[in-house]
Parts: sequence; C-alpha cells; structure tokens
Amino acid sequence: VPDIAGDEARIALYANEHTKDSDILYLTNYYYPTTIYYSRRKVYAVYSDFEGGNTPWIKPKSDWKGILQKDNVYIITTKNEYDELQNTFPKLKYTILFQSGDKLLVKKI
Repeated sequence: VPDIAGDEARIALYANEHTKDSDILYLTNYYYPTTIYYSRRKVYAVYSDFEGGNTPWIKPKSDWKGILQKDNVYIITTKNEYDELQNTFPKLKYTILFQSGDKLLVKKI
C-alpha cells in the first residue's frame, strides 16, 4: 500500500525548507492538513469541480488559469495530475523540484 500521507509530509517538509514564508502552495488533491502542518505555508487545494464552495481553502479547478499567471507558483501533485495540468495548459513550463513516491513538488517556470 502506498504511503500517501508520508509522501505528502516529505514533500511538505521539502517545501518548507526550499520556499519562502510568503510563498503559497497549491495542491491538486485534498491532503490539506498534512501539507499545511509540515510546510508551514499558506495552502490551497485546487481540485473541486464546483464554484463557490463553503470551504475557503478549497478552490475550483477553474481557478488554475488565474493561479498559473502568478509568479512563484508551487504545486504539490501526483504524476497523473501533473500530466493533466500539462495537457490543460500546454504552453506553460514546469520543473519538478522534489519527488517522494508518487507525490511531486512542481514549480511553474
């Protein structure tokens, strides 16, 4: 069985050490508590298909267009979700900063 929470914690610890306090982390999944605890960063989970949810840390997938226009965009994702993001926004370039299991920390460049 994959160690998803452990991988998420290792990615978040790496993000804590290699990003600034002012940087925001974006998730393509819902492992918000693990990520916010270990990264000590502002975190948003961008995975919902619904607009206007009542949880402020969950953003709809439609927000990616605006998020990816910003500088210093750090994304915690999986290999499959990373491929989906690349296919949805093919003109943007990313670099993988760290990997633990199936989890990736990616930066838009």
